[in-house]
Parts: sequence; structure tokens; C-alpha cells
Amino acid sequence: MFQVYLIDDEIWALISLEKLIPWKEYGFCICGKSNSAKKAWDDICKNPPDVVITDIRMPGMTGLELLKRLHDSKMKTQVVLVSGFAEFQYAQEAIKHGAFEYLLKQVKREQLKERMIRLFTFLSEQKKKMLETEAYSEKQFWTQMQDPVSYTHLRAHETTLHLV
Repeated sequence: MFQVYLIDDEIWALISLEKLIPWKEYGFCICGKSNSAKKAWDDICKNPPDVVITDIRMPGMTGLELLKRLHDSKMKTQVVLVSGFAEFQYAQEAIKHGAFEYLLKQVKREQLKERMIRLFTFLSEQKKKMLETEAYSEKQFWTQMQDPVSYTHLRAHETTLHLV
């Protein structure tokens, strides 16, 4: 299961989002929730989730600022921004910093289901690519370890390896 962290400064919106869909049926579990992006940032740094769904306008730190931090830190976390305002500038910023999706409040059940299906497919493909890369790297390592290394080859590289 992929992990989702929910953030909204309005408690009713946070509870509503949590109960809107049966998360497990879509391959997700809620690993955390917060009414503050600052607190959420601390939690996310300790245990990065696969997905963050966050409101944009919040006191202290906005959802866009959180998205920028995630983007700058090179975390693989996918972000879905939620806003009560259909402002083009927000959408532009969201795209610029790699948001997976931008939704308008009041988020509809069918809308969230469709986004989570897309997210599940995307994350599954990313995980598959990562596992294939890791398997290839491990195979390549063991193949190289089985190749005989000559004394001449080691002598030629001993200065670059700082063996002298």
C-alpha cells in the first residue's frame, strides 16, 4: 500500500477528505494528517509518504511552500493541491513545482477516486522501474565481481584508488 498524508487547516475539511473514499480499496493508507503544513513538514521529513494531499491557503506555511520544499529536497512524494479558489496563478505555481494534481474544493468523491486510481498507476509504474533498476544494478555488480581481476589491472589503478 502507498502512504498518504493529508493536510488542511480546516478540521472539517481534513475529516471530510479522510472519510471521502475507502482509501485501502484504492491501494492507499493514511499515514498521517495535520492542520498545519509546518508540522506536516516535520512529519514528512521523518517518514516521507508516497502522496501528500494539501490545502493551498493555510497560515504559517502554504501548501505551495510545502510543495516547493518537497521539490527542492528531491523527495519522490507526489503532491495533490486542493484549493477553494480557482486562481490561475496557483495552478501555474503547482505545475512549476511538479504537483501531480490540482483540485478545487469541495472535492467530489468521484473526482478523488479517479485521481487516486491515476496516482496508484503512476506510483506502481515508478516502483516497478525502481525495482528493475535495482535488480539490474545488483546483477551488474555480481557479474563484475565474478570477472577475474589481473594484478596488472590493479597496479594500473592503484594511484586512483589511493592504494599507494
